Amino acid sequence: QLGPTCCSAMAPTMMSLSSSSMSARPVAPRPAPLARCPPARAPAARVFTPVVGACGAANSWVCMASTEASASTSSAEAGAVNDAPIADYAIIEVGGSQKIVSEGRFYTTNNLKLEPGTEVKFERVLAARNGDDFYFGQPYLEKATVHATILSEERGPKVITFKMLPKKHYRKKTGSRAKLTKFLVTKIEFPTGAGRTLFDLFDEE
Repeated sequence: QLGPTCCSAMAPTMMSLSSSSMSARPVAPRPAPLARCPPARAPAARVFTPVVGACGAANSWVCMASTEASASTSSAEAGAVNDAPIADYAIIEVGGSQKIVSEGRFYTTNNLKLEPGTEVKFERVLAARNGDDFYFGQPYLEKATVHATILSEERGPKVITFKMLPKKHYRKKTGSRAKLTKFLVTKIEFPTGAGRTLFDLFDEE
């Protein structure tokens, strides 16, 4: 058995060994700091530029890219894009929504429950434009009608519905596709008389 004298004599030796072993332990190099990612580039600014018609007045607004983006595009690409506004159009209320329609174009709306080939008339015309004349209804225009022909009945994209009840082992997944109706605008009957502008409406108030 070792007495307290021997234990006290061996203590410095053990401490020295432990200190020497700790000092001999290799130290791993410190990793280099991670490089920061460059900041995200802000999107190009968009400028609204008026389009000048044949009469010399600005008759519409077209959203165009910034000057830097427009300078980078070539003349061939710029000539291929048609930014000219529609000359004659009407804003109608159909299928619970509002649509901007023009002659010779087809549109899709909610199901109207009509057979293909049926001729319909939309009399809820909110506003219309005929050349340089603008017409605004309050809320609808009088003596303004949009004639159309039903082309077909279609179905919209599938919408997935998933229902879950926690702790009840209840899972239910269903899919549905809305019924739509495609129609072709054949004729737009504009109101008679001179049209008005928004400034005329403000003057009346």
